[in-house]
Amino acid sequence: MCLVLGTPGSGCTTFLKAIANERHGFLHVGGDVHYAGIDAKEMAKTYKGELVYNAEGALQAWVPSPTPPTPF
Repeated sequence: MCLVLGTPGSGCTTFLKAIANERHGFLHVGGDVHYAGIDAKEMAKTYKGELVYNAEGALQAWVPSPTPPTPF
């Protein structure tokens, strides 16, 4: 598991999507992308479930809120 923290617009999401091989929305990727010597196409085909990116909105369903509940 990898947690990357940064201010909005600093590139955290771009970095995490790149290492999770989710580059389909990128305008251009220059050069070759390899994951421990495995090219991106082979990684997507053979190891698809090994690299997963979860957006922060997906985490809000199971991460408890840091604010205590308000009393009635």
